Amino acid sequence: MRRLLWGFGRSRVAIGTINCSICSTQWRGNRDGNTRQFALARLLHTGQLAAVKALRPEVVAGTPNAIARFIREGEALRELDLHNTVKMIDAVEEDGRHYLVMEYVPGGSLRDLLEKQGRLPIERTVEIALEVAGALTRAHHLGIIHRDL
Repeated sequence: MRRLLWGFGRSRVAIGTINCSICSTQWRGNRDGNTRQFALARLLHTGQLAAVKALRPEVVAGTPNAIARFIREGEALRELDLHNTVKMIDAVEEDGRHYLVMEYVPGGSLRDLLEKQGRLPIERTVEIALEVAGALTRAHHLGIIHRDL
């Protein structure tokens, strides 16, 4: 059974590997301390790509407040709504699994950029630092503490 935790119910997509209706691809791995899984999805009603973050079932079983923290993470992203932060689409619980459906931003992470290019020019470094500082300032004003930059 699918239950919309919040959002607009726009994340109807089809999952390939785990029988869930919110994404249509293989899971890409665990880059978040093995607590979450990530996948690229295609929204069924628009064809738009989306990023899906799923809370791993074994984390839910072993951590009493894992679901509440996961949902708060999605709510925090929804509240930020800045030009340089990922936009939230939906938070969904389906068959006991919890998912955050987010805007897909192509191009990779800062880590990917540094691995590809190495040291960045000072101007680009300052530009990135100012963008991050701006987003963190907005998060702080909303009472959000970001623990894993």
